Amino acid sequence: MSKKNLLWVSYFVPYDKVQHAGGKIHNFYLKGIQKTGKYNIKLLTCAKEEELDSIDLDKAEIEYHLYISRKTEKFKTFVEKVDYWSFWRTRSGFTSRYKRDFFINSLLDLKNSGYAPDVIVLQWTQVVLIESEIKKIYPHVPVICIEEDVSYQSFYRRYLHEKNLVKKFLRKMVYLQLKKLELECLRRADLIILNNSKDKKMLNEQSIDNIWVWTPYFQDFSYKEHLGDRNELLFYGAMSRDENWKSVIWFVDNVLPYIKNKEVKLVVVGGNPHKELLKINNPRVELTGYVDDVSEYFSRSKCLVAPLVLGAGVKIKVLEAMSAGLPVITNNIGIEGISAKDRIDYFHCETPDEYINVINAILDDCYDLREISMNSKNVIRTNYDIDKSLGLFDLELDRLSVKK
Repeated sequence: MSKKNLLWVSYFVPYDKVQHAGGKIHNFYLKGIQKTGKYNIKLLTCAKEEELDSIDLDKAEIEYHLYISRKTEKFKTFVEKVDYWSFWRTRSGFTSRYKRDFFINSLLDLKNSGYAPDVIVLQWTQVVLIESEIKKIYPHVPVICIEEDVSYQSFYRRYLHEKNLVKKFLRKMVYLQLKKLELECLRRADLIILNNSKDKKMLNEQSIDNIWVWTPYFQDFSYKEHLGDRNELLFYGAMSRDENWKSVIWFVDNVLPYIKNKEVKLVVVGGNPHKELLKINNPRVELTGYVDDVSEYFSRSKCLVAPLVLGAGVKIKVLEAMSAGLPVITNNIGIEGISAKDRIDYFHCETPDEYINVINAILDDCYDLREISMNSKNVIRTNYDIDKSLGLFDLELDRLSVKK
């Protein structure tokens, strides 16, 4: 049987050691589909200059075309920052004009060379927003839109969180424009893939029904035993991202000073810590930077704290911690899209006092953490089968490729 042509367009390059959750999901499904041997994959994607040495797509025998963001291109960076706030522009400034030009010009070159895809996959909202332009080039090819999260929800939360009145107004305008554009593009898709059922429900309420929820890739640490033998609270994530570093600052300011046991410290694990984190001068806060294997921290820490102040969609850090049996303390944003019960599978907190009380109670052995640990592992074991999900994705590609 001849192979089918699969054209995959993504905003962030995937590779085995990529640090952000969306990149890990992309890497798993892209390479998993490649291993089936059923598709000739062409990937159009974007990378930062510092990522180039990590890219391993050649090893996976995946053909790719790359847009490279270079630190020396100061003018482009400035223009992109201005565009970000230009809510009146097409794509609401959310998609870089330079990356958009790269994608469209690359697609035109492919079309002119005679290349004809059987299915097109658009991954990340930034690419979904140029769906109408892509359809002009390949009008009869089925399109799958993969949303790591429904982006307008995240922008709505940024608007609510903003204190500066001018920025608050601008964030509201960006949110409203992005919501309009994102929904328009998703309505035209042949299939929308989401990471959790909560996002599916939100789009269903907008009369969008052609949705499949797959299992987001996460590293399964179920083989680890939770010991909790260190006086450590763990925060884990890509520490250059606003939703992570701002959450750490919030915790350090509002919770950590009121933990009764002064020997307990917050260990922040994750690469590229934001400059605001580097300013923290507190012996009870440890920044590790990037680590190859986080499993030891999952085993030894008392709990994972995830008091997220921003973000949307399922949180891979929470899935990974739960798979390891590490008790998780988080809020509505952190547990979003995960079927877990408060005080049974994890600890739910919203206010500083709630975090303080739960953490102090954990340190005083007021909870049976062994039971919480077993329950959280069972949630993951029961609901998240990534290999089965990969097989179902393969079936969806088969189904759509004959629709052409």
